[in-house]
Parts: sequence; C-alpha cells; structure tokens
Amino acid sequence: MLQGGINAKLDKQVCSLSGMALLSDKRMIACDFENASVKVFDLKLGRLESGFRLSSNPWDVCLLPEHHAAVTLPKEGKIQILKTKENIALVTSIKTRALCRGICFLEIKFVLTFGDGTLQMIDLKGKVIQEVKTDEFKQQLFGWPGYVTIIGKEPALFVSDGTRSSLTKLDLQFNILATTKNEAFSKLRGIVPVDECHLLVCSRESKKLFLLNTETQEMQVLLGPDQTEFRPQCVCYSGELKKLYVACIEDGNAGVCDSVKVFDVKINGL
Repeated sequence: MLQGGINAKLDKQVCSLSGMALLSDKRMIACDFENASVKVFDLKLGRLESGFRLSSNPWDVCLLPEHHAAVTLPKEGKIQILKTKENIALVTSIKTRALCRGICFLEIKFVLTFGDGTLQMIDLKGKVIQEVKTDEFKQQLFGWPGYVTIIGKEPALFVSDGTRSSLTKLDLQFNILATTKNEAFSKLRGIVPVDECHLLVCSRESKKLFLLNTETQEMQVLLGPDQTEFRPQCVCYSGELKKLYVACIEDGNAGVCDSVKVFDVKINGL
C-alpha cells in the first residue's frame, strides 16, 4: 500500500478514488471524487505528493500532450484541463453536458462516456463531432459506460459497461467491432492499456483484475481473491518500476475507494 495513505490534510471526506493515470515522470495523478480534488503521488517514494481542489467532484482523468491532463466533472457537465508539471494548476474548462464520466484523448479530440449511456466525441472547444446512444433498432448500446480508453496501432475504443458486465470494442466512427461478456465481468470499472494490444480490466464485484489481449481476446487473471481481498476500481501500471497500482474498495467499506495497493508485477515482459 502507498506509504502514509492517500488522504490529504485538507480532505473533508473519506478519500474515494475513481480514476488514475500514470504521468511520465514516475508520478501518478488520481481523481478523488468525494473530496472534489485530484491528487498526485510520487511513485518512487511511494507517497502522496500534493492535492488540488476542483470546482466539483471529478470522475476520470486522461493525459494530454505537454504535461497536461483532463478530468471529467459529471455534476457540472464539463472537462477541466490541468497543468501537471511540478505543481498542479487549472488551465481552462470545456463545457460538455451533465453526467460525463469516462474520458480518453486522441490527437485533438476527446471521447466521453455519459451516465445515460451516451458515447460522444468532441473537439477541444466542446463541439460534438459524433454521438451514439442507440443501435439501428433503437436499443440502448450501453447501460452504464463508466470508462473508455483507446488502444492499438490502428486505434480502437474500448468501453466498460458497469451494469451489463460487458466490454465493447468500437472503431473511431463508433461502429461496434466486438462485445465481450463474461460472468466474471461483474460491475466493470477502470480499463487501462499497458501496450498496443493489452488492456487491464477492473471487475469490482468479482474482485479480479484481468489482462486482456485485445487481438486474440485471450484473458488472464492478474489479481483476484486468491491473492488478496479487494475490489478494484481503477488501475495504473508502471513498466519502468514493474509495479501495479490498484485503487480499491476494501470489503465492508460501503463502496469507498480509499486505498491504493501496490503489487510487484511484470506484465508480458514489459
């Protein structure tokens, strides 16, 4: 577990991490939903480095070029852009709409998921480029798409659905390429690429962390009840440090994600 815990002195609530991203300089940025803040951890020292208050509760975070990051604020319906080099600072905000959750970045566009099941692509000013919510038969594509990421030489999107226990692969035009359903995918949460074809997948209720080969669809359990009792919410992997950082909900803790466990794991020779 990270030394000294993950709570900051100014926290008013129990910390609850909902999204994480690995910065390029052995630091990790994380969204603390309950305390309406982002936190930066020094992974080399294994401790909390700093915190930064936002205007409302953040859900997910993705990295941008030139030492910047973007976080979603579901209640306000906006994205906040932060400078991440040295001290965290607010740069600007982009208006979306309420219930924005998952976020990933591709060149000059964001892809967002929403609590009502919508998947949306916007430009840097917030203009909607494309959007999808239902299929050709007017059936809703997603129940609760909490997270989205992009992976591959020929980029594809992956969306985790927390209510349908499914992981969906789409092209950049939002055409569905494949949907993986698994009994072990109970309340899917964070999904994070570790290279061009492998994806870490958090399954909160099955208490497992999967490694999915997105080309072959082969899947292995990296961590599960046999190794430790935890319910993973989001995850980061440092290939340089060969460590896995898992924000997790302890059993009996009423859904509060207030710890980051650290595991020594070597993934596929990375």
